[in-house]
Amino acid sequence: RRPPRSTQGVSSAASDVYKRQARVVQEAIKTLPSLSSEVALTNSHTGASLSITFDPGTIGKTGLQIKEILASENPSILLGGSDTLLHLALHTLHDGQEQRIADRLLAAFTE
Repeated sequence: RRPPRSTQGVSSAASDVYKRQARVVQEAIKTLPSLSSEVALTNSHTGASLSITFDPGTIGKTGLQIKEILASENPSILLGGSDTLLHLALHTLHDGQEQRIADRLLAAFTE
């Protein structure tokens, strides 16, 4: 049985949360001209991810260094990727943590 049209399905509501979280993080990191980001929403078990592309020469850190910084604090932020591309799995964030995550990302890239 389908929910009434006025009721969002669970996956649609989750998608809205991921999009909002991604917007908050994107707004924060766009203040750094050496970074670019893109949101990818999928229907797989991972839900959604935010890809952040950067130049290690400009930032002064590799992707591995950024990942280690972010994994070492609470809440730990687990990222996939390479030396120039990081993937943040949005489904691993708790709703409401996005600003804290955005602040930590900025700090990891700038400090």
